[in-house]
Amino acid sequence: MTDPRGRFADTETTAAGTPRAGTGWGWILAYGVLSVVLGIMAFASPFSATYAAT
Repeated sequence: MTDPRGRFADTETTAAGTPRAGTGWGWILAYGVLSVVLGIMAFASPFSATYAAT
């Protein structure tokens, strides 16, 4: 009846009390993975990476 946790605690936090990931976390993760892959490719083929950067 007078539970201060309410609906916000059920949807916005985990059982441990930490906030849940927002709706855009997948895009941030995909950008990070793509950046790592492109970085590895730049080290593997430095001529192509230099040509693409100029």
